[in-house]
Amino acid sequence: MYKQSVRVFNNDELAEQIKQEKFDLGITETIHVYLLGMFKVWGIKAYVSGYSMPLADTYYKSFGMPFPASFMPTLISTFSDKMKYKERFQNLFVHHFSETMFYFLDDKLSLQTDFNKKYGNRYFDNKNAIGDSSFFLLNSNPFLDIPGPKTPKMVEVSGIGIKDPEPLGEYWDKILSLRNKTVLVSFGSFAKAVYMPDDMKNGLLETMRKLKDITFIWKYEEPEDGTGKDIENLVISKWLPQSDLLNDERLSLFVTHGGSGSIVELSFRGVPAVVIPIFGDQMRNSKLVERQNYGIIMDKFELANPDILMKNIKTILDEESYKKNAKMVSQRLNKRPIGSKKLLVEHIEFAAEFGRLDMLDLASRNMGLIEFYNLDIILPVLFGFLILIYLLFFLIIKILEKLFASKLKTD
Repeated sequence: MYKQSVRVFNNDELAEQIKQEKFDLGITETIHVYLLGMFKVWGIKAYVSGYSMPLADTYYKSFGMPFPASFMPTLISTFSDKMKYKERFQNLFVHHFSETMFYFLDDKLSLQTDFNKKYGNRYFDNKNAIGDSSFFLLNSNPFLDIPGPKTPKMVEVSGIGIKDPEPLGEYWDKILSLRNKTVLVSFGSFAKAVYMPDDMKNGLLETMRKLKDITFIWKYEEPEDGTGKDIENLVISKWLPQSDLLNDERLSLFVTHGGSGSIVELSFRGVPAVVIPIFGDQMRNSKLVERQNYGIIMDKFELANPDILMKNIKTILDEESYKKNAKMVSQRLNKRPIGSKKLLVEHIEFAAEFGRLDMLDLASRNMGLIEFYNLDIILPVLFGFLILIYLLFFLIIKILEKLFASKLKTD
């Protein structure tokens, strides 16, 4: 990624082409923060930045906010917004560890040194670049994600990638009609099921084998290897219309890895889930399902024990509350007063018309630690209070000494 960034940075021909286009607005993902500096090089005066996940703990300071580690989990934490002492300790540690890691990666991501050499030290300031965005697009939804502090610049547009559902083809329609219950199993495109450890794969297959009254649809990359060929109620496919399947009322449950895309889709479609997070933000994503009680979280290593997955599947299918809660979440998301697509389009148009929106910035963006936490007020007051206590204590001692001295003289 760094080499590609440097190639773009040094591509003067590309810069001239973009300048000639005279764009009103730039849009980019903040992982490529150097592009915010390139917008200036390309003559683009205003920009909207975005992040493919919910607001990360490392971005709070860009907008003048402290990260509330006491109730907001980091993106890679395994916690929800209600944490015990040990969890809060771990969450705070992970936050500072992430900040330290990004501190050392900063120059590679921002190309700050390259900007300084080519354009001068004050040309691009990567520390303030993200906060200077007209708006900051987030892959989250207030009715799904964990609520936390945000600024007026932050726009939550999760769900914009969900396509309108289409009727299922004859093949999938027949599969969903085979039995009263149908379970979809997919672990995404990054962690391929074909490379799943044998003990986990065998545990999953054994679960399917035992639950004969349920049709299982499993997204599996190499069905030709013979996996599960002896299981009558298992349908294996390299590809499947996930969104359309989730939209069908005959689909009873989704066994998923908890990727952000899958969590958003199943939530908008109102399907309960068994979430088996594998890595990264999937741990946090899975908590969203558990938090609103329309799914169960399962440790990936428990896949080796078919009884555990079987119990979780039966629990969700037998207890009506999971389906009911999933439908309620779906209704809230789909009836959001202003939908994600409209929010996105109108904020982009607004930014293109009005450019930089400094009036939306928190004043705390330009405050130091002492001023932000009122330490210049608290410490003097505390010091004065301590002096007052000392003087009162000293006065009491003196009064007592005089009283005792007077009593001794009388005696």
